[in-house]
Amino acid sequence: MEIALFNQIQNLPAPLIATSKKLSLSTMEQRMVLAAENTRINKISIDVAVGISYKIMEEAQVRLNLSKKDDLDIEKQQEAVLKVMLANGDLTTDEVFLVVERGLNGDFMSESDTFVHFTPSMLAIWIKKFKVERNKLAAAIIREKEKSEVVTPVPTEQESKRMSIEIANNYANKAREALSKGEPYIIPFGGLFALYKQIKKYGIWDVNEDEKDSLTQKIMDENPFADTDEIITLCQTQAYKNFIQELVDFGCKINQKGEVVPLDEQEEIEEISEAEYLEQEDGRDLPKW
Repeated sequence: MEIALFNQIQNLPAPLIATSKKLSLSTMEQRMVLAAENTRINKISIDVAVGISYKIMEEAQVRLNLSKKDDLDIEKQQEAVLKVMLANGDLTTDEVFLVVERGLNGDFMSESDTFVHFTPSMLAIWIKKFKVERNKLAAAIIREKEKSEVVTPVPTEQESKRMSIEIANNYANKAREALSKGEPYIIPFGGLFALYKQIKKYGIWDVNEDEKDSLTQKIMDENPFADTDEIITLCQTQAYKNFIQELVDFGCKINQKGEVVPLDEQEEIEEISEAEYLEQEDGRDLPKW
């Protein structure tokens, strides 16, 4: 459970940059997050793991000014360190080095300890204490991530149709306003194919088959290297632009029922429940281009 919790950090996009500023992580906590993004012990070769165990032994000897022991004893110590590492394969290589660094600095000393000493069993204790700190940090980061995520409610069908109508009318109004000033108006390109699908889905407007074939051929001629999906997207995008232009050219708007009507036509505001709306729309599938 603890391992799974901290593993979530590795799945966060740029966890240090995105979260440390909000949490005001200490330098050591930032290093812990960075270390978690490195390769795990259980993913490296045994030769690399052996090399790391020797480096740990060398670091301990230098930092603690330990006397040189005979080769046989060093070999046994190194093998024991290697076993501790492999038993904690969920750690990354950087985390192992960080544990050793902090342990030798005295970060994991208990109240009864009077000095830092190093043994393979002591390394195992350091790792255990490190994991406790690591999971507390992971929990804080994940909580901050969850708090910062804004959950966008999924609109109801009725709301989705209303938004589709408002967006189309808004584009047409802006185009009319620009036209009255003698200025060009270009509808923003992004997502127009999706808006086309919406007005088609709700029966507001669609292209007849002859116009569809003509438009498709025109798009294919203009984009000879586009694949089928790209051609369809471009056709739907252009179809939506054509629809907005028709609203402008013929002085029309879309009323709340989804009907294309003259601009000066008055309409009564009709409120219906979502259940009534869904009953009206029952059986309407999203058509394909």
